Amino acid sequence: MFLPCSCLPCWRFWHAKPAAKDSRRNLLRVPTGVLAFRARSLDSQAYTPKTRGPQDARQRKIIYLVRHAEAWHNVEEKAAETKALLSGGDAKAANLARRRALANPVFLDAPLSEIGTKQVMLTADHFANLLKGTHYQPPELVLVSPLERALQTATLLFPNHPRILAKEILREKRTGLPCDERKAVWELANNFPQVDFEDISKADVASGGGSWDFQAHLLETNADVAIRAKCALEKIYAESATSIAVVTHKGFLRELQTGPWARLLESNGQELPAVFKNAEVRVCEVEWIGDGEPRVHERLLQDATWRPLMTVEELSSPQASAYKRSTSWPKWEAFNTWPHCMSVGVSSEAAEGDAVEAAWKAMQDQLDGVCDFALVFGDSNLNGEAVAASLNKIRGTACVAGGSSSHGVLTSKGPGRLGVLGFRNMARHIHVGQASGAAGPGARVAGATAARAAVRRTMSSKSPDLLLLSVAPGCEDDVLQGIRDVCGDVPVLGGSSADNSVRDHYRPGSGWQLHGGPDGCGVLSDGVVIAAIWLAWDSHAACFLSQCYAEASNEGMITKADGRLLIEIDHRPAAEVLSEWSGFAFRPLVPYKLALEENGAVRIVQAKRILPNGVVECFGTVDLTRVTLMRAKASDTSGAAAELASKARQSVCFPVEGAAVFSSAVAMADLPDMTVLQHVLSRELPIFMCCFTLGQQGMHHGVALHDNSMTNIVVFG
Repeated sequence: MFLPCSCLPCWRFWHAKPAAKDSRRNLLRVPTGVLAFRARSLDSQAYTPKTRGPQDARQRKIIYLVRHAEAWHNVEEKAAETKALLSGGDAKAANLARRRALANPVFLDAPLSEIGTKQVMLTADHFANLLKGTHYQPPELVLVSPLERALQTATLLFPNHPRILAKEILREKRTGLPCDERKAVWELANNFPQVDFEDISKADVASGGGSWDFQAHLLETNADVAIRAKCALEKIYAESATSIAVVTHKGFLRELQTGPWARLLESNGQELPAVFKNAEVRVCEVEWIGDGEPRVHERLLQDATWRPLMTVEELSSPQASAYKRSTSWPKWEAFNTWPHCMSVGVSSEAAEGDAVEAAWKAMQDQLDGVCDFALVFGDSNLNGEAVAASLNKIRGTACVAGGSSSHGVLTSKGPGRLGVLGFRNMARHIHVGQASGAAGPGARVAGATAARAAVRRTMSSKSPDLLLLSVAPGCEDDVLQGIRDVCGDVPVLGGSSADNSVRDHYRPGSGWQLHGGPDGCGVLSDGVVIAAIWLAWDSHAACFLSQCYAEASNEGMITKADGRLLIEIDHRPAAEVLSEWSGFAFRPLVPYKLALEENGAVRIVQAKRILPNGVVECFGTVDLTRVTLMRAKASDTSGAAAELASKARQSVCFPVEGAAVFSSAVAMADLPDMTVLQHVLSRELPIFMCCFTLGQQGMHHGVALHDNSMTNIVVFG
């Protein structure tokens, strides 16, 4: 079974955009929408809740395009070109020298060079990382050109593959040069016994040997190769396999890119050069919707590993005008000349005072003016009180909100122990409220108290545009109810303060919540901090929420639960069932990720720990419903976050200057290297700070909710 997948960020998002200054009293309700992402690499028969309508007709194939590694004739032609150019020759002379070198009969069906063999082995490692880190599947079928360099590449890249088929139609352009002709099929079959040469044998018999013994009438132009590539595609499309590797040549791939696929490639593929490098692999998704022509999404192997493609499903729509791009804004390039209203600073200094001073100074140096509001998040191993004391010395009159983040923060400038996202003139009013007791039975009262403190400081009778939240984990649902009691359905976005327990084998830590206002900065350990923001008339904010799902194969029914305690699944002890599903031996600390089906949607709940009596304590409430154990991949976090940032930037009607990102600490723990997340986010967001929290809060159909394993973004401009 599949749940809407690895990177199904089930997208829930809302968008806040104040009206013009003279019409704020007529501000409409915040439009709300829900979208879902599914990883494109998964089988199309993904899990769909029974209450959902039928999916549209989509067919997909994953095609791994591979150019052979360096062969001996490539070495000699490069040497001849270089020698001609160094001797003062022009490009025409260099090309003539190259062809003279290739005319040497010794290069008939040239094998790989020593460097070429090493190239394939390196590519094999990278391809293994793709399969390990994403939900892309290994090729069910490998199709390969019958020239020796391609056969060597295929058998080294896919050793022991049960279905490697040599296809005459995939061979290099027939130039009449020895390097572009192949050996007889009997010789190839002896050298590569794991390859099926049936198609080649038929071609040799039909041509009377002409398929391997070159004749003048077999000479091809580029246009001929393009026609052959189109025929090859039709055969590939007709294959029943959903993932196919095609190992071929520079000329064939070039004519494929500029011929049959020229107008089908999505923008990312069109940005890639038509000429493949030796041993280069590109991950291509060919997608058909209905009976129309396919769309082709093409990415380099490394990009696909970091940011796998995802499918977007729109589950409910906001008002169309909410995301209509305004024509009154200048072009994106012009935005870079505006005064900066936000900037970020980050520090990895060990001492709290040094970290605060370095990060604040880096932020302030880039800001065109004095900071009036800052989000400050830091590693939970930092002493929160020392952080607050240091901020009191340096922040001036700026309001501050934030808290602890698992193992520090990630920013557009890199990772660090402490980060500061600063703002200037973003809002007419910003006020911070706080209350203790958010992790116990008084959580609802604490939420209401903090919300009341945040909104009562202003003379405005209007509700704030946005509430940013930092809360102690444990009773977030009650805290949100308390906030609703005071502020109604004002949009909320935030996270539960994290310690470092997720990556440190669940060793307990100490999270903290940071607040700062006219009365100074302070820290809570069981509290809630709310920053209430009334945006300036020319400032904009939009919030986007996503939830990542992973491939799943085990499911059951929750038959007994109490609040956040999962007691029984299918009338058996929950811990026993989860241990069977996961394959882990029973132990008290296993980070299970569970998907609960509720009203036709899916909600993710992260297991916290297994109690001595076998009851599973979770980070969110558990209901009597169907439950599935999720399996995460390393790409789930980076891929979902990148798609979320891309959708946020493309959807809003204002140029995005920066963003605050709240990501799951549990999902972050799956990343082998946080620089991958920095890389993909930096492509979409000019400035950002990402903190890692134990839970995330945001809006779902106009109601604030608490969930786990989410990635949430608020963009500003």
